Amino acid sequence: MGWRKYIVYVMLILLLGFCAYLLMHNRNTAAARRSTIVTQDNFADDSSILLMRGEAVYKKYCENCHSSFKSHDGPWLIFHALDSRWPDKKELAAYIKNPEQVRKRNVYARDLPKKWGAVMPGFPKLKDDEIAAVLAYILAKVKE
Repeated sequence: MGWRKYIVYVMLILLLGFCAYLLMHNRNTAAARRSTIVTQDNFADDSSILLMRGEAVYKKYCENCHSSFKSHDGPWLIFHALDSRWPDKKELAAYIKNPEQVRKRNVYARDLPKKWGAVMPGFPKLKDDEIAAVLAYILAKVKE
């Protein structure tokens, strides 16, 4: 009977060890979840995330043609007299998505190819929040 008693003790010890492991694992997982939530909350309110997203979109779609921030061309033009050139920001977003469509109804947009000798391609797949992020990024760069 001594060996049966030994087996029961070993099984109890293993069971207690397994329960302790599960308890510690759940505590660590909960702490990791809490720290992740805090990190996500911090990023949700941080405008630097908006600027980083804008930079990524800018580099992917805009930088090849609009590379200068300091001279009076490229992105600088977007914010120089922005309110007089694009009083309706939705119209600017529409122009970025489909310049040809906006040129039909907007005099300023219609004159851009004559002034610059080039026609901007449309980016219909860009979402409004991506365009807003790009504009925020450009504004931040122009103000530097």
